[in-house]
Amino acid sequence: MRKSLWFTALLLTGCAGGADSPTASVPTTAPTANPPTGAIAVGEGVYQIPVGADATGCPQYTLWSATDPVITVIWYRRADGSFTTDRREAHCPPPEPPQNAR
Repeated sequence: MRKSLWFTALLLTGCAGGADSPTASVPTTAPTANPPTGAIAVGEGVYQIPVGADATGCPQYTLWSATDPVITVIWYRRADGSFTTDRREAHCPPPEPPQNAR
């Protein structure tokens, strides 16, 4: 019993490591402040960046931010310049139809 109390106390105090603790996690590199080449601003500090193209050559984008969390999905551009995750709404050649299995 005494050993388990000591171990619990160690876990609760010794491993907590607050901001002033020498064991606190400190980032080793600062995030990149500048967006990647080709980035398109879509919000304060949030950008769409080109990541490739699909089989028909339709450009694909993903969100990027140096400071904010973003979701990782493929985006496409509409004719009006806005972004969508629906490939059918993209201002590109129509997607290739699926191959029928024989």
